[in-house]
Amino acid sequence: MISDISVRFEARYSDGQSAEQHDVAVYCAIQGLIIENAKSQRISEWDWKDVKLAEALTADRPIRLQNRSLEGARLAIPGRPILSQLEQLAPYLEGDPVNRAGIQKFAIIGTLFLCFALFVIYGLPRIAGPLAESIPMEWEEEIGEGVVKTVTKIFGADESKCKNPAGLAALQHLTDRLAATVDTPYRFKVRVAKSKVVNAFATPGGHIVILNGLIEKADSPEEVAGVLAHEMAHVIKRHPAKALIHAYGWSILIRALTGVSGSSGDLASGFALHLANASYSRSNEAEADETAIEILTLAKISNTGLVSFFQKLLKEGKVEGKSNDDGLVLKYLASHPALRERIDAIQAKPKPSRGAPISEDDWQAIRDICD
Repeated sequence: MISDISVRFEARYSDGQSAEQHDVAVYCAIQGLIIENAKSQRISEWDWKDVKLAEALTADRPIRLQNRSLEGARLAIPGRPILSQLEQLAPYLEGDPVNRAGIQKFAIIGTLFLCFALFVIYGLPRIAGPLAESIPMEWEEEIGEGVVKTVTKIFGADESKCKNPAGLAALQHLTDRLAATVDTPYRFKVRVAKSKVVNAFATPGGHIVILNGLIEKADSPEEVAGVLAHEMAHVIKRHPAKALIHAYGWSILIRALTGVSGSSGDLASGFALHLANASYSRSNEAEADETAIEILTLAKISNTGLVSFFQKLLKEGKVEGKSNDDGLVLKYLASHPALRERIDAIQAKPKPSRGAPISEDDWQAIRDICD
């Protein structure tokens, strides 16, 4: 019960239940406003914390008040002498009270979200390796097959047009020669897809796709062997599987930010785009280069092909947006970090005399694989 009345004034009152307005007497008490009808009957009590302006104050209009706890209830007070009294007694006359519980909840959620974001950005890359090791190989192979389909769609590539038997046999011969140098649980599944885009990529499970635009760009079998060894190195070091885990963490973070519910297809698309843009980290690329050189050395294939191909990419990719003869931006590895540094690192390696990685007939068969 509100008591200790100090000030009385006249007003018009609407209870929010009907459109009718009534002349009332309003008393300012210690705890709030007391509203009485013409018969001096108390019809409502408003705590000061619930009293707020219903609209902005203007010189030509009455003071209009509303009650936060009584939806639709209104008071219209003619004249302005009472305003100073209201400003003193109603702590939230011109603004809503601070919801401390809401702020505390927001702070907790914000802190948890920040911790998760930091984990995705900094922590997840550190533990992606051990997590990748725990993925069953059959799962990884199945996921990789799905990613291959998605990436080839991104490039508008068509694998069905690259089935020349002689070319497939020659490519398998080169793959077997390189694979024989490493001890790995992966079975490399190398294929070519028809596309003018100069690119190649590896996906989880040992899948490697070479777009024939890259084969057409290559001037020697050593260049294709170098690129293939590089992609095999990514597989051996489980970079695609690690990238998949990292992409999954980002998908959860983005879902939390946007509220958009993702799916495994969305994740595959996001990871596929990651691969299509050749966006491995600097350390992953350096590790893949190092491993590729070891593979080539053990396979008795010169590493000069990898160097010459990188130099070609560097030269043609120096001008951003520059197109090659086919009107396509050279993509493969041109966006990889520090390509010049990687070339220098490979050139510093020994270059013992090596024989051709495949015969001239096999090289021509690979070049004709999409015919």
